[in-house]
Amino acid sequence: MSKAKELLEAHVKFELQNLSGEKLTQNIETELNLLYEWLDIIPLEDIITQDKLIDLVQNGVKEYPLKEETFQIIQRGAHRIHKTLANSSTQFESVISREDFNKLFKVFLGMQDLRRDITSTIIHSPAYSKLISEVLYTSIKDFVINENIFAKKVPGASSLFKLGQDFLNMTGMEDGMDKKLTQFIHDNIQDTIKQSEKFMDREFDKQLPDQIIEETWQFLSQHKSSKFAEYVSEKDIDALILIFKNSVSKNQKNPILQEILKDLIEDFFTNYKGKSVGFILCEFGFSKENHIPEIAKAATSILEKPPVKEYIEKRLRARLEVFYNSKEASNIMS
Repeated sequence: MSKAKELLEAHVKFELQNLSGEKLTQNIETELNLLYEWLDIIPLEDIITQDKLIDLVQNGVKEYPLKEETFQIIQRGAHRIHKTLANSSTQFESVISREDFNKLFKVFLGMQDLRRDITSTIIHSPAYSKLISEVLYTSIKDFVINENIFAKKVPGASSLFKLGQDFLNMTGMEDGMDKKLTQFIHDNIQDTIKQSEKFMDREFDKQLPDQIIEETWQFLSQHKSSKFAEYVSEKDIDALILIFKNSVSKNQKNPILQEILKDLIEDFFTNYKGKSVGFILCEFGFSKENHIPEIAKAATSILEKPPVKEYIEKRLRARLEVFYNSKEASNIMS
């Protein structure tokens, strides 16, 4: 065996010994500690500049669309979550506390401008006008045709209502009355709609939000997650994933998305200008004391797997062999 071959084998053996058993964990922890110490003194700007990160992120989002297989993975995951929820006995109140639920609900109901715009849009829609017209029409007609509390309590009113009923029952009379009543409601519906809008705004500004929150909580807290899973079918999930897919594909090159990404990165660099990478990691909860042992343990369990060890040995040998067979190494050994 040549000198170069002997040194190669000895070097590979040495490296593999450091990547097995207790030495592996110790070496990983040592390297991670040294890495964290270095990150504690190196500013973020020395690793990557703001403009470079913006360019990388914007181009990554714009030029590399998600593949069909990615959406299939998301779809399978959504179905799996749905199945888990359908078989779960977890109560809604164990997921979120009553206090947090109230706060969350009040945040949404407290957005007065948004709430009023939504209310106005709904109330002034043709569908709402048709609904109110139908309710008024049906109520007025039922009041006239059917015997009611007013007719029973007021002397003589019953005979008067009976006369009205007989009048409407005359041939062609009911159809004509229907048309006139419908036209009257249609002509005056806008005033009714404006009144209903003012009423809703007034009630929402008073105690109605508390009533809505209470009723919603009472309903939700009584049910398990399996109950809510029943409301969504597998077809619904597929439809939602398709909408999500189309939305992502459409907006990847949308200028507003590019602007949002740019603003987020600029804000990040503004807040952490001059700060070390280690400081930023701690801000996000990744501290040396808490995470090095966990990372070392996880890495050890992976690196000790036979296929992984075989791959590492193969790559070590391939990399070192180039050096030991090089002219420079040959000159040193000679």
